[in-house]
Amino acid sequence: MRDTGADRADTRETPWDDTWLAILRAARSGVLAEGRPWSVAELAARLGAAPGAVRGALFRLEYQGFARRVDDDVVVLTQAGPERWAAGTRALVGMLEYAVRSAVPVLTADDVDRYRTLVDEADRALRLRSDGARSALLATLGFWVDVCPDVLLARFTRRMLELVTFGLVPGTAWRTWDADAWLASSLLAATTGDRDTAHDAAHALARFRDVRVADVETQAGLADGTLVRPSDLRPAVPSVVPSSAAGTAWDALLGAVRSGALEAGQRYTVDDVVRITGQRDADADLAVRQLEVMGLARFLPGNRTDFSPRTPSLDEWAENAAAVVAFAELGLRILVGHDDHTQVAEARAIVDRVRRHATVRDPRLTSALVDLAGWIADHVPDPFVRDALHYTHSRAFLLLDEPPPFRQWGVTDFAAHLDRAFDGDERAAANAAHALARHVDAHVADVRNRYGTMGT
Repeated sequence: MRDTGADRADTRETPWDDTWLAILRAARSGVLAEGRPWSVAELAARLGAAPGAVRGALFRLEYQGFARRVDDDVVVLTQAGPERWAAGTRALVGMLEYAVRSAVPVLTADDVDRYRTLVDEADRALRLRSDGARSALLATLGFWVDVCPDVLLARFTRRMLELVTFGLVPGTAWRTWDADAWLASSLLAATTGDRDTAHDAAHALARFRDVRVADVETQAGLADGTLVRPSDLRPAVPSVVPSSAAGTAWDALLGAVRSGALEAGQRYTVDDVVRITGQRDADADLAVRQLEVMGLARFLPGNRTDFSPRTPSLDEWAENAAAVVAFAELGLRILVGHDDHTQVAEARAIVDRVRRHATVRDPRLTSALVDLAGWIADHVPDPFVRDALHYTHSRAFLLLDEPPPFRQWGVTDFAAHLDRAFDGDERAAANAAHALARHVDAHVADVRNRYGTMGT
């Protein structure tokens, strides 16, 4: 594993961020009509953007529910709808807890002063019930995305904040004014640097979220509880490769990168990928974007399509491991009380394997934990938490040449908490995730000791 930390991409940003915003603004203003087909070529000409950037932006818009694909390179621009918006609010609250928890120890004095100003502005706007109250409150959420040191978590949280910001039809009234608990507890977390206070802030935000979602239900004429409870709504398109053809291109491209046929640090184009994979341009383009999202390539400066393969760092692997734990906790909290007996029996069988392998120090403990994360990802009834966990779960196997075995044999405490969680104890779900986080931290330290400082 080579030391490539200097080439690390900050995955908060993508080369098509500006194009994504341009399309969304044009759709909202009526410049690009919603409900009619638009080809990639038409959109590129209208916006003066490269087709590759338009495809990247449309993929993100599809994921958030702002576009629907009707043909290979043709989409219909749409509204996300209240169900997808509500799912986004649930995922956002959960992700923000981890963003706050990871950020508070590293905030500077200037950061704290800036947040205090944002809190004061939001408090004033909400008390006055001014037109700027919504924007002021959202600014307090955006602050934590901006300062979150975990760039992978920040990227997912940013996508959810975008969905929450733009997901409702224009004209949906803002009638939720009491955010005092969120503002006070999040400011306390910022000023004290106390990670535990992040948990209190997230719970305060969750209560605010439930009131806001219930009001949107009323405005949309939906039955009580329709949006507040988890639904099995799936993303319009997942963040992983969505079609079998694109999947074939992805497999071929990934194999070429991991075998060294495409060398790290060298420039390649989508045409090169078409030649190597034998797939069509659109699927090759999607595979290249997937390579960048996975952290295995970077787009070259000044170019939105040419890319260079890269070797991820050990820090990125450690960050991904922490994200898996975070998203698994979100999934467990949502799952508790929402699964049938057959599904719970499946989970308990995996937990029994974890306990047994840990007790006898069987190397198969690694695969049992992987299977458990996969089970949570497959069953959690929130589309965005499910997708985030699927993404980080699959990415864990690609960031190092050989994923290291998990040798933290004391995870039986984690298994005991899970037993209680599957009995319906939501607090036990959080305790299980916190226990796992401690073991994962020890696992990361163990791996760093084995690898040394290479790749950091």
